[in-house]
Amino acid sequence: MSRNRVLSVLSAFAFVLVAFPATAFAGTSEDVVRPPGPSCADPIYTTPAVLDANGYNQSVRLGDGSNELPVTLAIPGQTFEAGAVSLDEVITWDSHIDRETNTDQLNERVVIDFLLNGAVVGTSDASPDLADGVDSAWEISNLGVVNLPDGADAVNLRHVAGTTQINSVVVTSVCVTFVAVATCEDGTAEGPNGCEQAPDCEETPDAEGCPQEPDCDVDPDAEGCPEPPATCEDGSVEGPDGCDQAPEPDPNPNPPLAITGAYSDLLAAGGMIFVLTGALVTLVANRRED
Repeated sequence: MSRNRVLSVLSAFAFVLVAFPATAFAGTSEDVVRPPGPSCADPIYTTPAVLDANGYNQSVRLGDGSNELPVTLAIPGQTFEAGAVSLDEVITWDSHIDRETNTDQLNERVVIDFLLNGAVVGTSDASPDLADGVDSAWEISNLGVVNLPDGADAVNLRHVAGTTQINSVVVTSVCVTFVAVATCEDGTAEGPNGCEQAPDCEETPDAEGCPQEPDCDVDPDAEGCPEPPATCEDGSVEGPDGCDQAPEPDPNPNPPLAITGAYSDLLAAGGMIFVLTGALVTLVANRRED
């Protein structure tokens, strides 16, 4: 069977392998073959997988900066409003004759940058490195979600450089899902509870919806006010054992009888003991004996 025939058969087989989409899928071949096509109907980027008659790759490739291959490649015509972009499917691929016997290339990976006014505002996860030791290798990867609070006006493919090898890689397609940020009437972004957001009670404690301290003097029964003490029938406050309280013991049950008067008036009370206090006498105790 001719090499071209083998190329056609293996290419068809590769497409069958991705009939069931997956989060990540690695494919390899001992022959020079093209990768699977995108599974989405409207990818934001595609480029032809071009192999010449001699098995050399003539596709648009990225490199790590060690040769003439570009490190960055713009995806034209891509702008995004504020929201989130899910990089659902990114297909990376490398294939050429004698790749199987070449020195291993350990950094055939890319990321996707989102820019606004020339500055990068979001970057995807990196794609996995392509397998070595085979003539053809590809990865079908989900590169995560990139949040764009203010949107983006440009998108770039970028090689994950940093080695001294060529690490050439082709990004054949990029499929994304975009979710816009829902906004409220005042132009602010919806929060977890929609546009009806709870006020910042630390900053504005009197705002509607913030818990307020009750005025217990005006409304003692309001929630948060202390319970009034229980009272007994006589109006006294209940004690630890309720209203059936033992009377408090008299601390001085037999106080001395103190009677004061002029000495001449008290002298007639015979049989008593008096204490003379200047011009007055005090009756201390009754000492009468019958």
